[in-house]
Amino acid sequence: MFSHASEAWAQHDANALMQSSSMPPPLLVDQGSKDPFQEELNCELFQQTCKARGYPATFRRPPGYDHSYYFSAAFMEDHIRHHARALISTSSQPSARGHHGQRK
Repeated sequence: MFSHASEAWAQHDANALMQSSSMPPPLLVDQGSKDPFQEELNCELFQQTCKARGYPATFRRPPGYDHSYYFSAAFMEDHIRHHARALISTSSQPSARGHHGQRK
């Protein structure tokens, strides 16, 4: 799809996007310790970028997990709860509401 050095790739690269992010809600990232895509995903670089920008992110490396459906299923509830908390927190902020408490 994209060549290795393509500028178009930066539009889809999590690390490049984080460098120009306007700070959306905190992240939760899980990557299994036996994930065969560790080199391609480069989670360590992404973690360093988040830390350098002061971006709130939690990175977990569950031991023994790979990149399979079973890995996703094992941690799905954690991610749903994480996103629900972020949505509730965002929707209760005054800037997210208009007059009389109505959503903008």
